[in-house]
Amino acid sequence: MKLILTREEMLARRRLAGGFEPLRTDCTVEDTAGTDIDAMLEQQLRGRYLELLDTADPALLAPEDVAADTALTAYADGGSLLTPPAACRRVTAVWLEGWEREAEVLPAAELGRAARVQRNPFTASAAHAPMAVALPDGRIAAWPGSGKCRRVMAVCDAGPDIYKIDERALGLLCESQYNPIL
Repeated sequence: MKLILTREEMLARRRLAGGFEPLRTDCTVEDTAGTDIDAMLEQQLRGRYLELLDTADPALLAPEDVAADTALTAYADGGSLLTPPAACRRVTAVWLEGWEREAEVLPAAELGRAARVQRNPFTASAAHAPMAVALPDGRIAAWPGSGKCRRVMAVCDAGPDIYKIDERALGLLCESQYNPIL
């Protein structure tokens, strides 16, 4: 199930997983070191969350369709260049008008191979076998080109106050084994 949690809700889950909650009411502990545990936990959560957005299986995240906010221009070898909105951390799949199916976005390392494939009329992408490749600057090259985006699935960062994630990935963010305090 996809979840949308506020920073405070995410911090509460991390505090519970780390053994900082629930607070015991039968004793008192004082610490004069001045360590701000919440600030440390928030920093760890944010860093791990951004890492997950960039690298985790999209099924563990909450991809959204950003086609309406994606700019489309012509690209080399009859392709299209997609410029997703600034909040996108990565685009996972593209479906342009005229295509028969969606294309998974290949990593930037595949750009050279994709360009060679497009230059050969026998191997060039077609509507039944489209191709999309991430560029190092965050844009997407897609073949065959089209004038309109039908669907652009992307993992986006809504900022430091919102966590959009699948419930199955909470352990990756909250478990203390992934986010040690010291």
